[in-house]
Amino acid sequence: MDELGSDSTASISIKVGKSDYDSKTSNTLDLAVIKHKITQISNINNGSDDAPWNLTVFNGALYFTAIKDPQTGYQKLYKYDGSKIKQISDVNTGGNDAPGNLKVFNGALYFNVFDSSWRDKLYRYNGNVIVQVSDVDSGGADNINYSTVFDGGLYFSAYNGVIGNKLYKYDGINPIAMVSDINPGSWDNIYNVTAGDGALYFDAYNPGNGGDKLYKYSAGTIVQVSNTNVGGGDSVAYLTEFNGDLYFAAVSSSQGYQKIYKYDGNNITQISNINVNGDDRPQCLTVLNGALYFSASFNTNGDTKLYKYDGNTITQVTDINSGHSDNVYNLIVFNGELYFSAYNSVVAGNKLYKYDGVGTIFQISNITGGDDQVSDMTVFNGSLYFSATNDSYNVYRKLYKFE
Repeated sequence: MDELGSDSTASISIKVGKSDYDSKTSNTLDLAVIKHKITQISNINNGSDDAPWNLTVFNGALYFTAIKDPQTGYQKLYKYDGSKIKQISDVNTGGNDAPGNLKVFNGALYFNVFDSSWRDKLYRYNGNVIVQVSDVDSGGADNINYSTVFDGGLYFSAYNGVIGNKLYKYDGINPIAMVSDINPGSWDNIYNVTAGDGALYFDAYNPGNGGDKLYKYSAGTIVQVSNTNVGGGDSVAYLTEFNGDLYFAAVSSSQGYQKIYKYDGNNITQISNINVNGDDRPQCLTVLNGALYFSASFNTNGDTKLYKYDGNTITQVTDINSGHSDNVYNLIVFNGELYFSAYNSVVAGNKLYKYDGVGTIFQISNITGGDDQVSDMTVFNGSLYFSATNDSYNVYRKLYKFE
């Protein structure tokens, strides 16, 4: 395996809301040095694209979706045990499995793949064999999405060929059962299924209220929670539990733009209004050390920075590209610090960064010298794994490890 980026130095010292970043060493900057190692792990298609994604830890190994055949783009499920990569799935022999929605439940790995008839179904892998679990739309595609573990069951949205998209539950033993029927005889349009604060939350369509709303499922009962955009769709997204409350992005009827809201079990309160005359576009809500971090727009152009909410005040964290977008995405907590991808205008590319929660931001990756296209991060065996490009044309994505 190739070792890349060893002992590279890229660091900044910032104050909240103001950056002293510069891509080159300068005597005027308070520079901190970080030594690290980034190692390329996958090379399934030598000289071509692996496109690893869906990184999921199961039974002491890292599972992910990747391209098997670069000519067709067909994808299979792979396993990395810390030393070697092995192909796991071949449900659609000679075709595209396209594994998605990987989720660990009851000691097995669940995911949806295409069968030999190119129908999307839910499958289970116990470490030895792969078996089909769902057939919600008999003879058709189930279109499994948003798989989430809650209260001893695996919940997901699926398509019933007669009445459309609904919320379903599988307990690992009994037949799959439909949970939601908000719009009898028609589509519920289930999105963003998330467990939090002792309940299951999801976004669903309510024709009587003009669009999608936030719903709560608990003790066998479904109730509507949000109506932030009266007469229209709330556009609920990025549901995240923080300090015992549920935070999410939704559209405000008074402003017509997406902001961060809080639901405390009784009331909904608007939290963010960073872009007073436009859309905050809050994304990637992530909790670290008693604070909620997220990416949001600070102007009407949609340019984004990293922000922090401590329960009372929102403060800007990054300003990597002063006056311009940092393009902050892919937030994840690793070793008690916040890692994320962001844009570096000096090299005109996406890089991996970390924030120590105190005031220092480090650039971690510089794999290509240009756009690393860092994405799909997860923690496995004490290291941070992610997808990134390894070529100057920024098209060949491989699996990498940071330690």
